[in-house]
Amino acid sequence: MGLVFQESENNSLQKRKSIVVWIDKASNQYKLRHYGNIIYFSRKKNYVIMYCNAEQADKVIQDLNHSDFVKKAEFSSYGKLNFNPIHEEELIHELKEAAEKEIEERGEIRF
Repeated sequence: MGLVFQESENNSLQKRKSIVVWIDKASNQYKLRHYGNIIYFSRKKNYVIMYCNAEQADKVIQDLNHSDFVKKAEFSSYGKLNFNPIHEEELIHELKEAAEKEIEERGEIRF
């Protein structure tokens, strides 16, 4: 098949992990292509979000942290975020209660 789907023994996609890499300068993003697939790059803040195989993720982060063009590399916390609508409603309710309590105590809200 094509480059997007590589067949394996059981015809399933490989597990991947998301990694965030902060780099020294924008041109160093091209060096990261050897470690995985670059999904997003920020020129302004000099960071890259990339995916690599889950089996090799620990080794990739270790190699990147020892590279001279990388400031820091770590796992992305995107997988730990909860986008459940019930959870979001609870958070909004908690923020509302905190704001109302602060209005009662101080007469204003400070952000």
